Amino acid sequence: MAQDGNPETQREATDAIRIAPIHELSEREHIDLLRIVRDHATARWLSDGRPWTPDKLLRMREWSARDAALPWRERRYFYWGVIMGGAGVVGIVGLHPALAEFPPDHLQAMTAVAPALRGRGIAVRAVNAMMDVFCEREPSARAIIAIVDAQNEPSLRAVVRMRGFTRRESALRTRGREFIIFEFGGCAPSSERK
Repeated sequence: MAQDGNPETQREATDAIRIAPIHELSEREHIDLLRIVRDHATARWLSDGRPWTPDKLLRMREWSARDAALPWRERRYFYWGVIMGGAGVVGIVGLHPALAEFPPDHLQAMTAVAPALRGRGIAVRAVNAMMDVFCEREPSARAIIAIVDAQNEPSLRAVVRMRGFTRRESALRTRGREFIIFEFGGCAPSSERK
């Protein structure tokens, strides 16, 4: 129980999250992250719907490290581990080049959270933290979209709570699936972001 005796304060303290570039995570944290993205219930909503391999996560780590050496505006791959209190790595958030159906300057947001921790607002807070970092470094943000499988109702509910994302009128049909598209409306002044 929190010192003030309020169980909600205790939950907020244990649910506090931070994000860290995946190329800076420890090997132990990478193993935890791999467990999350290899989970079938998680992977079915990510890109091609298949669990990630260790090689795929390693490539993402390499892209993240390589791009970290570039000037911010030239970077194309941004991946952060989501770390929560004493639980360690509980997910991943990122921005990467959007699907080929979009202009080449568009970035696509992605997130995945450990199945046992879903429904606690972790993805929303992690994406908000990611967008805060992005907006601090690039206030005139590039076009950023979030693409959510139309069958993924929890993510559809979550993305509308993410700061700055609004639903587009049109949907995207590709890979035999229907996706709902959300656009990031741009960075608010820093005084309004917290």
